[in-house]
Amino acid sequence: MPLLMLVGGVNYFIDPAHFFNFEIENKIAEGVFAQKNITNYPDCNDRKMERILISKFSKPFKTVVFGSSHTMLLTKRNMHSTSFFNSSFAGALTEDLMGVYLLMKQKNILPDTIILCLDAAALNENHGQTRWQEFLPEIKNNCEANNLPLPKTIKKYYPAWFYRLQILFSPDYFQQSLKDFSSKKKSPAIQFTNDSVAINMIKFADGSIRYPNSLIFQKQDEKQKLLHEYLNGKLGLLNNFYELSANYEAWFNWLLDDMQQHHIVVIGLLPAFEPSVYQFLEKNPKGKMVMESEKYFRNLMAKKHLQIIGSYNPLLQNLVDADFYNADHFKEEAVNKIFVGK
Repeated sequence: MPLLMLVGGVNYFIDPAHFFNFEIENKIAEGVFAQKNITNYPDCNDRKMERILISKFSKPFKTVVFGSSHTMLLTKRNMHSTSFFNSSFAGALTEDLMGVYLLMKQKNILPDTIILCLDAAALNENHGQTRWQEFLPEIKNNCEANNLPLPKTIKKYYPAWFYRLQILFSPDYFQQSLKDFSSKKKSPAIQFTNDSVAINMIKFADGSIRYPNSLIFQKQDEKQKLLHEYLNGKLGLLNNFYELSANYEAWFNWLLDDMQQHHIVVIGLLPAFEPSVYQFLEKNPKGKMVMESEKYFRNLMAKKHLQIIGSYNPLLQNLVDADFYNADHFKEEAVNKIFVGK
């Protein structure tokens, strides 16, 4: 019993993934809402932060980005919009896109234009992620109201209290907590600023980010190491991707139809892979579903007469190795190539 109490106490008070304490998410949301940039942007529960932030908004933006880390570099500056917000966050999947859209819809702050990131992984029902569960109430209610199918990610979901109880006494989370406690001694606190450049990651007032200098100015051998790891099996959310999910296809159909019914201009974005990575996926069986995903999204957008930009194939956008930080994240300089003439 004392050991169990120790594990629970450490997990609760250190809480590296922010399952129990949302002080930092509230602070970040308050800063962004006050139009402040945030330096030393930390790992946090960005879904919870997004929920808090949306609750504060009272007026719609003209342009909003829904997407993953692949679209977090889209800014009001490079999108040439004075009324712009980027609602992208790392690892965003179909559940996240649906959740954020439903929150804005409920708040009656849907934008005029939505740039929608169409990741291949968004059609992989075997993604194994749980971060999207912040939006579970809205998603389940919407599925019931519109007779939408429930993916297995939702069917096997336990109540929130049960899931947090597992985390509270998890030995793995205990180890993560101890590591986080050690690193926090060296990590600087977040700061509000008007600066647009800093050593560490910045979260801008428009929701976009600037990566830390350690990534922006990384050495070529460091980048090659990341590419090597990706090509040797660390495919992230593309792992266990064996078929396009019919459930997610139904969700995308509903989502696009609902956006059009609200007279929203929808622009789909297919985020490119680094050239050597795309060549690998093109020739390897593991990449088959990536190619099928692009075909699906192109057909879906064409059927609904919606604009689609980009391609998973970087060569179709004149993107080269130097335009990427790693296997699947393009640099801000590449944005102009992707959106040229759009």
